Amino acid sequence: MSEPIDLRHQIIDLRDRVRADDQLTLQIRALCADTLGLAVEHVPLWARLVADLEADSLDFSALADRLAMQYGIVADETVLREAETVRDLVALVLSAAPPAPR
Repeated sequence: MSEPIDLRHQIIDLRDRVRADDQLTLQIRALCADTLGLAVEHVPLWARLVADLEADSLDFSALADRLAMQYGIVADETVLREAETVRDLVALVLSAAPPAPR
């Protein structure tokens, strides 16, 4: 049986790949804004999902559904809560993406 993946370390490792003007980052910011009922300009990359954007368990559930629909990422609320900031959420999506062909 394989060991569980340490998601928190994967997110931290991928943070440096997240860029503010990247298309995926803009899409995730828009997805968060729409899910949380905020204007996208009020969802900066550094915003903390719970502390700054006031996301609750229903919001995390909705985010999980939307990430599954848009990116094919299967993540429950517990997994999403590993992403403390919007940047972390982008890194989570990156961690679930298939590796680029060589």
